[in-house]
Amino acid sequence: MGLTKTASRLIARYGQAGTFVRPGEADDTTYPPTPGEPTEHPCTVAVVDYESEDRDGSNIQTNDLRALVSVEGLAITPNNGDSLIVAGKTFAVVRVMPLAPDGVVRFYDVQVRGS
Repeated sequence: MGLTKTASRLIARYGQAGTFVRPGEADDTTYPPTPGEPTEHPCTVAVVDYESEDRDGSNIQTNDLRALVSVEGLAITPNNGDSLIVAGKTFAVVRVMPLAPDGVVRFYDVQVRGS
């Protein structure tokens, strides 16, 4: 079984459904610019807490969580500025780290921040 399949299987087993929400492109032809419609992208995600030694108070804050996102069925590459909705809670995407040990993205390790 390949790395992508293994990662996706574990995330599906221990995770849940989520949705990335990407802000729409602003219409610069109007003043003030009109925000575009956001787009939703379903995903499978396992949300886990950071270890206490990982929290430094500046990069990883108290209310930050780690979202391990499967690449299977994901139509976008997560970006800073996206939102992630899981179990009715909305989180801001702070940092995205693709895990690609062989040059192929196997899953995304996403730092998310709740309010």
